[in-house]
Amino acid sequence: MKSYVFFIILMVIPFLLNANCFFDGQNGLQFNSERNGRIQQTTTEMSTNGVWALINRTQYFYNPTYATQIDSIAGSYRSEDSWRSDKTTILTYDNSHQYVISAVYRKYNNENADLGEASFVYDEQNRLRHVSISQMQNSVNPLIFRYHFSYNGQQLSEIASMMFYFGTTSYSVRTFTTDERGRISIGVTKVSQDSTNWVNSDRLAYTYQASDITTGASLIEYIAKYYPVYSFTGGEMYFGKLATDITSIYTNDSWVESDRNTYTYNGLNLLISKLNEKDSNGSGIWASFGQNLYTNDANSNLAVDIAQNYNQVTGWSDDTRITYVWDNTTSIDTPIASPIQGLSLQISPNPFSNNVTFQSRTLDKKPIQISIYNLKGQLVHKESTTPGTTIRWDGKNQKSNKIATGIYFVKAIQGNITRSYKILYIQ
Repeated sequence: MKSYVFFIILMVIPFLLNANCFFDGQNGLQFNSERNGRIQQTTTEMSTNGVWALINRTQYFYNPTYATQIDSIAGSYRSEDSWRSDKTTILTYDNSHQYVISAVYRKYNNENADLGEASFVYDEQNRLRHVSISQMQNSVNPLIFRYHFSYNGQQLSEIASMMFYFGTTSYSVRTFTTDERGRISIGVTKVSQDSTNWVNSDRLAYTYQASDITTGASLIEYIAKYYPVYSFTGGEMYFGKLATDITSIYTNDSWVESDRNTYTYNGLNLLISKLNEKDSNGSGIWASFGQNLYTNDANSNLAVDIAQNYNQVTGWSDDTRITYVWDNTTSIDTPIASPIQGLSLQISPNPFSNNVTFQSRTLDKKPIQISIYNLKGQLVHKESTTPGTTIRWDGKNQKSNKIATGIYFVKAIQGNITRSYKILYIQ
C-alpha cells in the first residue's frame, strides 16, 4: 500500500514529525526546484479487478506576475462521469514571496465553508520557524496543531509539536542527527502528554545514493519553499536521493525494526521504484508489502506513479495510479484566477490566551461587521472594520470582563456575504 502524507488534518497525521515527509525518494517529484516545468494537474485512479476508475483531481493555479508562485489549489472528485468541486486551498504570501497563510474551503449548498487554516512564520534567514494549523472537525471541537522548527547553523535539528483536541493536549518532538553534509541520517521521535515526561516512539534511519548532492542548507530552503503548499493538500514530499529508509518502533526498552523502503534509480538517476517491506515481529525477516513504480516524461518530470500491493498468493496487484500534467514555467496563458472569490478572515493566533487579531481578505471595499458569540449564541463582542485592516480583540466582552475558556464563533459579514469561524480561548 502506498504511503501517503496527507495534510488534510482530518487524517490526524502529525506530518512534520514524520521525517519521511521530507525524505521519500528523488529530489521533489511534484515540486522539484530543478524541474523542467510547473505542475498543472494530477489525477488519481483506483484499480478494481484490473479496471482503472478516476476518483479525484487536483489543479494548480499560479500568480500572473510570479510564474512559479502557486495562488490556489482546487480539488475535485469524480461522480457520475463528471468532476465535482471538493476542497479549495488558497495560499497567501508576503512581499518576500513566502507563504504566510494556507486556507482551505469546501463548497456546501453553493456556499464556501471554512475547513481550516495554516499560518507560517519565518526568521530573518528566511527559514520556516513556526506553523499553526487549525482544522474544524465539527461544530464544537477544533483540531489544533502547533509546530516549531529548530536549526543548528545550516542543519535542521528538531521539530517540536503540540496537538489540542477534545480538551486534551499532547506533545511530540523529533530530534535529528545529521551527516557531514547536513543531511539527516536519523530522526528520533519522543511523545508526551504533559511536555515533561517523555517516552520514545519511533526512529527513522536513512542512507543516500552516491549521486545525491543535497545538503542541510538545501533541505532548509526546500522546507520553507514547499511545506506551506502541502499544509492542507495531499501528496508526498520528496527530498534527496535515498537508498533506503528504515523505521523502528520502541518496544520493551529497545528499538525494533518494522518498515523498510528501498529506492531504485535508472541510468538518468531518476527514481523508478520504491519497494516497501515489513518485519512484523522483529525477526529480521523482511516481507514485501507494497511498491511504487514511477515513469518520467521527456523532460524528466514525474509522469505516472503506480502503487501496488503484494499478496503472498496472488503476487503484485495495482492499487492506485496518479498521472501528472506539467507545463512550461514561462507560459503566459496559465489559468490564474483563484477558484474562490469573496470574503475571508485571517485569525491569529488560534487558540489564543491574551489577544487575537483578525485581518480581512476581500476584493470588495464595503465595511465588514465582525461579531463574536459564545456556545449559547450570546453576543460577546462586536465591531466594524474596513477591508485590509487588522483589528485586535483582547478577549473581553461588551462589559469589559474577560471571557471564559472555551470555543467561540466569529461571524464576518460584508454586504450579502457571511463567513463563520471558530476560535478557542485558553486561560
